[in-house]
Amino acid sequence: TSAEISIDLVQQARYQLGVSEYQQERYEPAIEILEEFIAGPAEDRLYASAHLICGESLYHLGSHDRAIGHLSIVAEQFAADETFGPSLLRLGECQALLQRWDSSRQTFERFLNELPDDAQWFQARFGVGWALENQGELDQAIKHYRMVVDNHAGPTAARAQFQVGECLFAKKQYDIAARELLKVDILYAYPQWSAAALYEAARCFQAMNDPVQARQHFRMVIDSHEESDWAKMASQRLEEMARTTLPGRSSDGGAP
Repeated sequence: TSAEISIDLVQQARYQLGVSEYQQERYEPAIEILEEFIAGPAEDRLYASAHLICGESLYHLGSHDRAIGHLSIVAEQFAADETFGPSLLRLGECQALLQRWDSSRQTFERFLNELPDDAQWFQARFGVGWALENQGELDQAIKHYRMVVDNHAGPTAARAQFQVGECLFAKKQYDIAARELLKVDILYAYPQWSAAALYEAARCFQAMNDPVQARQHFRMVIDSHEESDWAKMASQRLEEMARTTLPGRSSDGGAP
C-alpha cells in the first residue's frame, strides 16, 4: 500500500541521514537517528549496518559498554552479513578496553575460526595475544604475536614485535627482551613503536646493570624522537641515573 511505501521511504531516509552524520563524525546525532531507525518498522537488510555504525560511533565517544550492546547484536544475529567481521573486531577491542579479557579473547578467536581468510586476520590474532598477555599467559601471547610478525607487514606487526619484547621483559629475560625490542627500530619504520622499543630496551639494559648501554639507548630515544612522550621519559631516566652517580663511584655506575 501507499502507506507501507511511505514508511519504507522514511526508514531509508532515516538510515541514510544517520550514515551521513557518522561520516561527518557527528556521532551523537548519528546514534540517535540510527537507534530510531532500528526501533522502527523492519528493514532487515540495513539493521546490521545500523548496529555497526552505532557501535562505531559509541566507540569513538568512549562509550564502550553501550557499543558492545550494538556490536553483540551483529555478532549474534547477522553472521552472514558483511558487517559481521568488522563488528567482531570492534567488539573484541571494546571488551579489551573494558579489561574483559576472556570475552575479548573469545571474540577474536571466533573471528579467526569463522573468517580464517579475512584480510584483517592480523588484528584478531594480535587481539588474542593482547588478551592472553593481560591474563598473564605470556608464552601463549608470544606465540600469537609471532604469527603476526611472521605473516604481516605494517604497524600491527611492529606493535606485535614490541609486545614480544614486553612479554619477555615481564618474564625477566632481559637480554632476549632487549634484542627483540631493538628489532622494532631496525625492521619497522613506525616512529611511535621505534621510540617505545628503544626506551624499553634501555630499561632492559638497566635491569641487566649495564648503564652504558642504558644511557646510549635513552639518548637514542631523545635524539631520534625528541617530540615524543618517550623522549621526555628518557630524559627523566637520564637525570635519575645522573643523580645516582655519587662521588667515588664509577661514572657508569648507579643505575636505578
